[in-house]
Amino acid sequence: MLRKLIFFEAIILFASSLTTAMATRQAMPLSGKPADDVRPRVLLIGDSISIGYIESVRERLKGKAEVHGLPIATKSSTQGLAEIDAHLAQMQWDVIHFNWGLNDLEHFGTSKHRVPLDLYEENLTKLVDKLEKTGAALIWATTTPIPKGTGTRTHGDAVKYNAVAAKVLQGRNIRIDNLYAFALPRLAKIQKPADVHYTTDGYAALGGKVAQSVQLALATAARPSLTSRSIDIGLQKQLLVDDYVIAQKQNITREMGVVKKVGVVCEPSLESDFSRDRKKPDGSPVASSFGYYLSAVRNDKDDKFQMWYAGHSGIGYAESKDGIGWTKPMVGKDGKSNIVVSVMGFSCNLDPSLPWGHPEKYKGAGDVKEEDSKVGICYSADGIHWNDYNGGKAVSHRAADTHNQLLWDPISNSYRLLTRTDLGGIGGNDEIRSVRIMVHTAGNDLQKQPTAWKTVADKICVDDPRKEKNRWGLPRLQFNGMTNWIYEGVYFGLMDVYTMDKSDSFDGFDYQTRHDDDYMDFYIGTSRDGLNFDKSWIYARKPLVPRGPAGAFDKDGIKPPSQIVTYNDEHWIYYGGMSERHYSRGRDYPGCITHGRQGGDALRKKGNISMYAVRAGDIVGIHSVIFSTLGETVTLGHDAHSRDGFARGALLGAGWLVGKDPGMYTIADVLGLK
Repeated sequence: MLRKLIFFEAIILFASSLTTAMATRQAMPLSGKPADDVRPRVLLIGDSISIGYIESVRERLKGKAEVHGLPIATKSSTQGLAEIDAHLAQMQWDVIHFNWGLNDLEHFGTSKHRVPLDLYEENLTKLVDKLEKTGAALIWATTTPIPKGTGTRTHGDAVKYNAVAAKVLQGRNIRIDNLYAFALPRLAKIQKPADVHYTTDGYAALGGKVAQSVQLALATAARPSLTSRSIDIGLQKQLLVDDYVIAQKQNITREMGVVKKVGVVCEPSLESDFSRDRKKPDGSPVASSFGYYLSAVRNDKDDKFQMWYAGHSGIGYAESKDGIGWTKPMVGKDGKSNIVVSVMGFSCNLDPSLPWGHPEKYKGAGDVKEEDSKVGICYSADGIHWNDYNGGKAVSHRAADTHNQLLWDPISNSYRLLTRTDLGGIGGNDEIRSVRIMVHTAGNDLQKQPTAWKTVADKICVDDPRKEKNRWGLPRLQFNGMTNWIYEGVYFGLMDVYTMDKSDSFDGFDYQTRHDDDYMDFYIGTSRDGLNFDKSWIYARKPLVPRGPAGAFDKDGIKPPSQIVTYNDEHWIYYGGMSERHYSRGRDYPGCITHGRQGGDALRKKGNISMYAVRAGDIVGIHSVIFSTLGETVTLGHDAHSRDGFARGALLGAGWLVGKDPGMYTIADVLGLK
């Protein structure tokens, strides 16, 4: 059954304020992992005490800041002075929480400290001078208490070194995080006996105190890291579907848009739509594969929609003038069916790098069953008459028995190929399903180099933080497949997530109960590099298209398309619906497909929301966009730090005008909003 639905990309509900910035995210943090977004960057400098509480700080600031620490504990302020330049050069920091002291006051068999107080004062002065030049908000953490009986440190020395530090910091704009005063009355509960280190609960308590201090600093931090991460976005529309251009958020929630299903548009009707060997208890045939994997495109040249869907013996073809009423022309090779491709796991995508009529305008990928479920690729001028690349042989190793996709990537200017990949065993109780992404490495010449594929991301799993297991101990949530929809500079992952509770076929003909086992969901995730996809909607259990209620044709599964169709400022989503579970012999697809909408009255009905910009007096660089509804006002602020942005915008507009016909144009034309 083909269904129609309303789809809002992602809606941001504003409760307070939001600041945007142009940003890149490829700096290398001290931990060795790449910085992944534009959240404020926080550096914790310290000894083994800071290493003990850093995970607690990260957990408390999750989603609010990137928290980094030194790879190993610093031994003293002398060592810190030798290494500080390298640490600060790693990236631009917004907040630096720092301490030296515990290892300075250490002594071994004598009363002489590793770093005497006079040298400590000299070192700390130089270190603070360097830190101040970063522009980051600075927080000094006092050295924590020394208990009696440690052997290499003297009870009471922390007070002496903290006094010297207070002298160095006097008159400077540096916050004090008094961990000494915080820990002292709690030592019996949080510190190990005769040891400067802390228990697990103790480090958690210290982490809470540090996180609180960092949050207070972030509230007023100047955010110097934004300058280092600024990029020129040009005329690219920016979608607020992730935090890519979000510099700071306060009291804001991102919510998945509400999907409205608006009607069945296609049902199994041909002999090839039904299984040949499966029957329901009443003797009627089962459409076990109909719409299981499908693709739909808008053919602007011929003013029609085209669709490819899984049937029993291959890939069926359908077309429509309006995207709602579909016909199945008998365009198969024998003239008696609509089967145009004999492989399974197939998807079709238009190649935007080629003109209409080009022999390779349509690109396809599917499962070459004869080669142990390896992926093969093909091409067509019209989507009906297909030719194989590589002589019909596979172009990469298995597995390809779910949804495969060959598409042009306009961001990287290359072809990419997505398939399933093996992880664990092949089928049965040992199987773990995951996704593989490949890119073409031979000049995008698929005719001459059809096998030149490089795997750039492999064994992409759900990695569910809830760690749910099925009854045989494997991850319950698995990627049955994923395709990509590339829109406005964002890679959208259309994620087919299988809740795997069965490993073999079973008799199941219950078309009323909405089951909670062995079902499939359609989630969406975003990526800016096309490799690392945000899976937070999966973790929140918020599918893009929810399964239907009991008795519905899609109660036990939603199968994503290979692409989302954008038409008349609306997004149309076509999906396959499952009325029984994945491994059920009664798995039936009485219908599939959905239409989703973004734009027009779906988002904004005239008069419901007003919007305007405010300019006061001679303040030419500060603007506000105000959304007014009955009883409340939401304001988006814009603060220009210089006039350079306006100048760059004027130059971009002038460049856009080159070659245009004489006439009157507006900024909406320049930005492609008309």
